[in-house]
Amino acid sequence: MIYYEDLVFPQVEALPRDLPLILPLGGCRRGHEKILGDQNAILLPAIPYGFEAPLELDLEPVIASLLEFLREDGFTDVRLLGQRGYCGLPLIPYQAPAMHIHGGTAIVPIGHTEQHGFHLPLSTDSLIADSLARQLKLEPPQTRLLVWPYGVSTHRRQYPGTLSLNPRVFEDFLTGLAGRLAPAHGVIYFLNGHGGNHSFLVNVCKFAGEQLTHNLTATTFLHTASGQAEASLKQHRQSQLMGHACELETSYILHLKPELVRMQWVVDEPNFIESPNYKMDWTGEGALILNPPWSDDTRTGSYGHPSLASAARGQLWMEAAAREIESQIQELNQQLQRRRQRRSEGWVEGAWREQWRLVTGESRPLPGAGDQQNP
Repeated sequence: MIYYEDLVFPQVEALPRDLPLILPLGGCRRGHEKILGDQNAILLPAIPYGFEAPLELDLEPVIASLLEFLREDGFTDVRLLGQRGYCGLPLIPYQAPAMHIHGGTAIVPIGHTEQHGFHLPLSTDSLIADSLARQLKLEPPQTRLLVWPYGVSTHRRQYPGTLSLNPRVFEDFLTGLAGRLAPAHGVIYFLNGHGGNHSFLVNVCKFAGEQLTHNLTATTFLHTASGQAEASLKQHRQSQLMGHACELETSYILHLKPELVRMQWVVDEPNFIESPNYKMDWTGEGALILNPPWSDDTRTGSYGHPSLASAARGQLWMEAAAREIESQIQELNQQLQRRRQRRSEGWVEGAWREQWRLVTGESRPLPGAGDQQNP
């Protein structure tokens, strides 16, 4: 069995395109191995939820989007491992472990399956987001979902192995997920591990904020880019450029999964084309927003000096990032309590009408306030 997410991107280019490509719906590697055995196939990262209650959603657009890109990359035999078929794909029967929702705060780690230079696995973003979610020390109740491994990469075609969802499919799915989580949870926190997801997660939080007014749905730019996490990063970093498959991400994976890091294949890539308002760095990207081809700035997919990475700094930065995320979630829960209190005091939709009467001295109800008005 070939585990797609453990590969570095040049290894994906070398894969035979006629090997079966298996997409699991739920479960974990151990469960998949019991079903699939040692057959000659490629196992994709599992879709962890969306296919059954309590988080059943419309997975057809998600799988269709992945299928489009996999076929574009030349793979000809894609199969599903699960209890239900989608997109007419062959189905290998498999019952995923049941999911449980505990209420309180919902933590949703969002990763990706994307190139990370010659030396880091495609699962880098997912490994980091999942590990951070597991390290959070929060007051119960809480629900921590398994990491979602399919984000958005607009540079997908430039480096083999990088997968993506259509951005609108990504937004619709996660907005729907927030809706499923909302009845049992107050705060819904998308813990983002991939920079390319950010602008689309902002839209998810905006959509959810309009639709789920009794909840707070939030995300941040990246996990090590604010507060005490950013301070630790600035204090201990050794490289000037730190953007992708860099000192930071390499340090994280050296700490989490050293067996998946190929330091012998590291190539430092410090030649990003910066300008006063545009740069690539974990602590901010400048005022300008643009999306030039990655190949202008990197030949290997890395940005920065991964050769300077260390497992010790990876552990230090991860602990700082986890503490910063905890403080953000605590702040969100306090925000929610304050907002609920204010609403109980009458700060609700339509309260402006009473304020208008107070300001203008108007004694009669305004049209639309519930009273009938003669023309």
